[in-house]
Amino acid sequence: IKAARPDAMLIIGDDHHEWFMQDIQPAFSVFYGDAVQNRALTAEEEQATIARGGTYSMKVYYPPKDETYSCPKDIATHVIKSLMDDSFDVTAIGEQPSDNGQLRTLGHSYGFIYRRILNSAPIPLIPISVNTYHPPNQPSPKRCFEFGRAIARALQSFPGKQRIVVGASGGMTHFVIDEEMDRRLVDAMLKGDWDKLTSEPDIHFRSGTSEIKNWIGNAGMMAETGLKMELLDLVPCYRSEAGTGSTMGFATWN
Repeated sequence: IKAARPDAMLIIGDDHHEWFMQDIQPAFSVFYGDAVQNRALTAEEEQATIARGGTYSMKVYYPPKDETYSCPKDIATHVIKSLMDDSFDVTAIGEQPSDNGQLRTLGHSYGFIYRRILNSAPIPLIPISVNTYHPPNQPSPKRCFEFGRAIARALQSFPGKQRIVVGASGGMTHFVIDEEMDRRLVDAMLKGDWDKLTSEPDIHFRSGTSEIKNWIGNAGMMAETGLKMELLDLVPCYRSEAGTGSTMGFATWN
């Protein structure tokens, strides 16, 4: 990312009832406000995270002090309009949601990349959310792939000369590991076998495993560029003999 010297970064992630709650859950959304804040957790939120089974690995997605990331509003607005023209009725988010004046947390899909990959570097950010996790309106694998392709077309049609890095955040199979599925989908991405990638039965994308759809959206973006995937790591991280845990993967397209 450093070598690419980007002017902006677009991240596909999924919401875990961080910005969106039971009252509304968009299938696809794009943020186009002036800035987003990765807010430090309150003491109460830290305790709630621990009570839900969260650990240090979850806490570090949030900064010890609030961090604000600017948003390239012109690019984000163009992406929204282009997606609408491309038959994706996206939800446009102009302000970070809040409760009684307190901003809701940015979400660990984005916090992971900003805190662990970018080391809080202030690259202007466009957060794009795909509802992979919460029923009943999760998009199918094929729809996520086509959404990614439409995002790439939107960026390619932007009249400016900005360099834009795109990425996706999400685990592979979890909270029960399925190494065969992990390898099957990663191999499809490596080979550019989009039919195989998008024909995986939707029933397989449940719970945390649904986050692979973010990878599929990213693969859709890359399919429009002709760039090839390089797999950096794919590690099944087992927590028990019952097969619980998370498969972790990292890849780049250069």
